[in-house]
Amino acid sequence: MVDPTILHPLNSSKVYNVFELKNIRNGDKEKCQELYQTMERQYQGSDSIDFFCQNFTGNLQNYENINFNEFFDQFRCKFLNIWLYEYLVKEKMNLTDTKSAFIKGKIIEFWSKYNFRNKCDYDFIYYSDKNNDYDRMKKMYEFALNFEKLNFFIKTSNDPCTTEDEKYIQESFKLYEEVESECKSEPEFSSEYNTKRIHCDAFRNIDNFYSKSKLSELKCTTTMSAEEALRKIQEKENRGLHQVVFREITSADPYLGSSDNQLSPSEEASSPSDSHNAMAITFPFLGVLSLFYSLYKFTPVGSLINSRFMGSKINNFNINEGEHELLENEFDHDHTNVSVGEHGIGYHPVQ
Repeated sequence: MVDPTILHPLNSSKVYNVFELKNIRNGDKEKCQELYQTMERQYQGSDSIDFFCQNFTGNLQNYENINFNEFFDQFRCKFLNIWLYEYLVKEKMNLTDTKSAFIKGKIIEFWSKYNFRNKCDYDFIYYSDKNNDYDRMKKMYEFALNFEKLNFFIKTSNDPCTTEDEKYIQESFKLYEEVESECKSEPEFSSEYNTKRIHCDAFRNIDNFYSKSKLSELKCTTTMSAEEALRKIQEKENRGLHQVVFREITSADPYLGSSDNQLSPSEEASSPSDSHNAMAITFPFLGVLSLFYSLYKFTPVGSLINSRFMGSKINNFNINEGEHELLENEFDHDHTNVSVGEHGIGYHPVQ
């Protein structure tokens, strides 16, 4: 059984894990230890708070070293805020009790300590799970983050869509259109920030970056189950490997015929004038060839040519054997097995 979520891995499935782990070693250990001791003393502590603090302060100090694509670069502040809010929800610290208020206050304190508002504002304090506007905002940003990779898989690489791919694309675009319709009359700056503006802002940001027409280009032309899609991708990549290996072999030996010299069916049906031209060229060539054969067969020139030819061929084979091995290693890493490389599939059929 193939996991459809890893057949075409998306950036949204990785981005929050990167915020969680990328910069943990660069965190403010001293400040985080103080926070942990305060939490231990006043609120019976939490083992996860020190871990979170190291991640968070590390991200503040190394904000630019997380990269996915151009969309992420422009809206990394939004994803940092979403990651923060998701942590608070997970730890049940998005509430109105004193412990939640204390943690939020500490986050804002760190924000000011590193002068981070010059780069990114703390919008997470406006997020709420009391309505679905936060969820819509999050899904829209994630779809825009995933767009480039989905476009690569479906249009550039010409992969078939899985049923899950198609469902995700259709639902995401439907959400985009719903928010577009709702937010057309919404002023850019609304007093009801937490009830409307966050998803309307998301729509405007995404529309300015991609535009509706660009997003609507992402459509599945072929849809199948994850298992069927995997087989198609493996077959395609195996064919691609065989073509590359064939080109390598033919280029390795200049005395072997090239596939470029093979005629297509349309080229084989040549006109009479073409035949006459060919004969005019062929007969003199045959005469030269006959003379060369006589020299090769019946004079010392043949032995000289033969020794030179064999030495060159052996050297040529050894050189290209190394190139071929390098090519095989590269494809082993990136292309031949669909379980590695861009598709990242952890699936192997039973032998």
